[in-house]
Amino acid sequence: DLDTEIMAEITAIARQPSRRQLRRGLRALRDVTAIARHRTECCADYRAALGPDAWPGAPCDSDRAPLYYYPLLSDNKAALLQQARKARIELVPWPVAVPIYPLEHIAELSVYGYRPGDCPQAEALAARLVGLPTHTRITPAVRRQIIDFLQARH
Repeated sequence: DLDTEIMAEITAIARQPSRRQLRRGLRALRDVTAIARHRTECCADYRAALGPDAWPGAPCDSDRAPLYYYPLLSDNKAALLQQARKARIELVPWPVAVPIYPLEHIAELSVYGYRPGDCPQAEALAARLVGLPTHTRITPAVRRQIIDFLQARH
């Protein structure tokens, strides 16, 4: 049943964090305001350059931020991701191909009682959705490269 699957795949693999993970977590908590500000700036830049007026299919037209990834819809997700890899541009294939991350194949959802077509809108979005990175290594110059890359393909 579903509870058993969740227990086996998620809860059972939970472990005590290592000292290194705890140190990193505490450091991130100290920096949370700066990280949130940075992610908000990334989203604002992406929205200004790739928002609904500039990129038909930009699902994010609000100023609610910070976002872990800035969402963008692509008519050909696979080709866009392949071009990005070749150009060494970071795009996030999130979700990979199906509505439940990190599953990659719709057949894997049957374990959870999901049948293809149960959520056609979510499936359609998953097939088109990519994420633009907002982590702290995404400098204004890197954002400009990502934006230029995307604008050249639209």
